[in-house]
Formats: sequence, structure tokens, C-alpha cells
Amino acid sequence: MIAAAIIFGLLGLVAGQNRLVYYCGFENDLCGLSGNENAWLRYNQKTPSFNTGPALAYAGSYFVYFESSDPNYQSSLNLPLSLTLPANISTSAVRLQFALYAYGSSIKSFNVLIYDNSGVLLTNDQILNSQIQMDSFSPWTIINKTYTFSSIVRTVEFIVNAEKWLADVAIDDLSIYAIGCGTCSINGLCQNTTNGQQCVCRNGYVGDGYTCLLNMCGSTQCSPYADCVMDSGVPVCKCRPGFVCGANCVTQGLCSNRATCSVVNGLETCICGMEYFGDGLNAPGSTGCKSKCDLLNCGLYGRCVLNSSYAATCQCNDNFMNNGTYCVDINECLTPGWCRGANTYCSNSFGGFSCECMNNFAPDMQTSGRNRSCSINQQCALGKTCDCNNIISPITVPPISFFNNVNDANQNIARQFLDIWSSQNVKLYCKMAKCNLKMLEELIANITAYTSQTNVMMNNANMAIMVVRDFINCNPYEMLDPAWWSLYKKLNDQLITFKQVSIDLDMKVILLKQESARCEEVNSNWFRRALEWFSPVQY
Repeated sequence: MIAAAIIFGLLGLVAGQNRLVYYCGFENDLCGLSGNENAWLRYNQKTPSFNTGPALAYAGSYFVYFESSDPNYQSSLNLPLSLTLPANISTSAVRLQFALYAYGSSIKSFNVLIYDNSGVLLTNDQILNSQIQMDSFSPWTIINKTYTFSSIVRTVEFIVNAEKWLADVAIDDLSIYAIGCGTCSINGLCQNTTNGQQCVCRNGYVGDGYTCLLNMCGSTQCSPYADCVMDSGVPVCKCRPGFVCGANCVTQGLCSNRATCSVVNGLETCICGMEYFGDGLNAPGSTGCKSKCDLLNCGLYGRCVLNSSYAATCQCNDNFMNNGTYCVDINECLTPGWCRGANTYCSNSFGGFSCECMNNFAPDMQTSGRNRSCSINQQCALGKTCDCNNIISPITVPPISFFNNVNDANQNIARQFLDIWSSQNVKLYCKMAKCNLKMLEELIANITAYTSQTNVMMNNANMAIMVVRDFINCNPYEMLDPAWWSLYKKLNDQLITFKQVSIDLDMKVILLKQESARCEEVNSNWFRRALEWFSPVQY
């Protein structure tokens, strides 16, 4: 409560037509708000129940929400979130501004209730009567309401009316403003200033305009949070309730969770940690504390690091270098002798490299990386030993353009086969069939036909791979068009896709056959029960 009083006191000193007298971003605590500890919770992620509540805070990391799970929803009208304004904040007109998230089919209403000093209800304002958001990832709704009364505002309550457990209504970034001067001290008056209306003490009195004491100290100047009193005839600055004097901080509650409060030259200041920058405040319009890496754009292939002096710099990822503007791939193969092993050559790739065997050489499995070495007698496909004069030659192999169309379909068409009979569609079809065995048999036949087409494409890709692989293995590397390597990779990718599609379709057929067997049993039991019903003879 001391922390809450501190926040109220500090914010109450801000001058203006609309004086900010309360703010809470819920980053550290509830800032003086009170409610059932099992009903109103601070949270920094998706609320636990499905199909209700937000996934993220409106600002910062934390928000507060009504946990509508049983038994809370049964007594939700008796579980308010309450805020009592301190006695030194005296105003009959207030403005409430906050972010609201209302997602959940059990939300019946969300109300703001305001009471005066005597506990008399001044208003019961229904903000909504159903959910606003339709999922957990929609934008928050900003509520901005102004209330004017003839008596002093003292207590504000928020109440959720929940029909069932899908009513996790959330609040974030709550601000309360006093409109105009409010009620100034009897020894103060309301004046128009450059910042709007403000209570100030009359001549001969000192204070904040709401509390004005006789100035018995003459020229002695005290902190805005202290009053001058005479102690044994000597003027002494005495801190007001809720504040401390000296080097101790009283504004800790206003600092970001990445900042600490320090006293510098008698002034309290929120100072961000060494690895952050900003004003350090946790209040509307403040920057808080942001990572110094937010100032840099290191691109896709770089990362931000902080040195020992907490200065932010960009470092390129492994196998990338800075060209003066951004990180680019390092071509290791431009370095002579990069691959150290015998009978190898360097092949550059984006973000890396590989040491490959020259033509007619096989890799030594005991070596790797830059030290990979290769020995003679590379094996051709199908277990043959390379004999480039007899097995294959550029003359007997069709041009590359032939292989580009070697399959009557590509991976995209194969994936379309799989999407048509996805697990979801199969289950939906089974539901529509309602144990109609003929429909299920037709479905099994259709998927089996798709499987056969996929197997044909898989065999085509496999045969093409073997021909291309033989050609690559049995020709000098320096004479090969690089397009042959690209073709080999393309065909291999196709083969992998076709194999996976074939396996998945086979699993769908198994699923449908199981469903068909279940339907046969259901139909059989139904027929048997029908006989029992109509037959005078009990089976």
C-alpha cells in the first residue's frame, strides 16, 4: 500500500486540465488495485483456458484478467477489481482510459462502478454486453470514458458478469485522470496555468494546492513531498506520509522492471541497466528501457552482441562476412588449397562449403570437412565399376531438357494428391458415409488409384536419377555442365516427395479399411437387433 500511495502522490503532482492521478501497466504488481487473489490474476502469456482471454499484453509483458473458471464464474458479480483513490485526490470528475480484451462466449457484461466518499453508488456503467474479440490474437480495445458527478469520486470497481467459464476478460494500461482542479485546499485556489488548471496554495501557505499549511519557515524551501514545520523554533522539512527523506527512492514503483531508482543531485531518477536505453519510466508516453540492440539492424545473416562496455555491435554469423554494409556469404572456395584432402575440389554453398570427390574417386569415410580425401574406383550406380567408354557417354545420354520433363507430374501435383485425401478429409468423408460400405469402397478404390499414380512417378524419378548419376560419375568434372548437378538434386527431391506421399496414402487406405470393418460390425449388430425385435423367438 505504501508503493500505491507513492504512485498516487507522484502522479497527483502533474499539472493539467486532465491530471493523471493513477496509472498501472501491471508490470510489477497490481499498483494498489484489490480483488480476490484467485479471481483477478497478473499474467504474461495466453490465459490457461481455451477459446477465451488474450495471448499477449497490450503494452509491456503483463496484464490483469478475471479467471472465470469454476467456481469464479458462479459468483463473478461479487468478485470486483477495486481501486480506492487517496484522500488527497479530491475530484468530482474523472476520465478512465484502459485497454480491454473481451474474448469468450460466456461474457454477459463488463461494468465500471464508481462510488463516492460515503460508499454511495454514483454510476454503474455497462461497457459491453458480449464478447468483443473473436480470438486470442486480435487487437485490444481502448476504452476512454469521462464521468462527472456532484460528489467526490473515491472508489472505482470493475466487474465481469460471467455465464460460464469462457469469460477471461483482461485489462491493461489503466490510467485515471482528474478533470479540472477538483477540490482545492481551503487555503488554496484553482488557477489556469500553461499546463491547464491546477490547485496552488495562497500566499503565506505552502503545499501542493490540495494540502496547504501555514508557511512558518520563511525562505526555507522543502521538497515537493515535504512540508516545513518548526521544531524547537528551527524550520525543519518533514516528509509527508508515504514518503521518505534522504537518499532513499520513493518512485521505485514508477520505474521500468529493467531500471532502478537512484537519487542524483537530490532528484529521484529511473536509470536503465547498462545494456538498455530509455527514460526508465513505466508510465504512459514513456520509452521504458529498451535493448541497445533495438537500435541496430544486423540483417538476416548477422546478430547483435554487446561488448564488455555494453556497446551494441553487429557480428556476422559463421561463414558470413561484413562487406561494409551487411553480412554476405564467404566463398571459401576462392582460397587456394581450401580442401586439403587428395582428389577433392571445393564446392561453395550459401552459408557454407563442402569438399567433394573428383570424378571416378570415392570418399574416404574416415575423413571429413576440409580434410576429406578421396580414393580411386568410384562406384557407378547399380554396383558397376566405372568404364566410361562402355557404360555411358555424352553421346548416348539425352540432353538435359529431356530430363526436365521426365516425370508426368512434379512434387506439387504429388502433394495435391495427398491434400485431396488428407486425414481431415478422410474423417469427414467417413462421417458423411454413415457406415455406407459402398461409399467407403469407392473411396478406398480412389485412393488406391492415386497411390498407383504416385508409384509410377516415383519409379520414373528413380530411373532418371540412376541415368543422371551414371553420367555424372563417368565424366570428368571439369567437362560437366553445372546444370547436371542441379538436375540430380531436383530429381532426388522429387523421389523423396513421392516416397512420402506413397507411404501416407497407404496409411489412409489402412484407416479406411479399419472404418469399413467397423461399419460391417455395426450394420451386422443392427440387423441382429432388428431380428430380435420383430421375432417372437428370443435369440
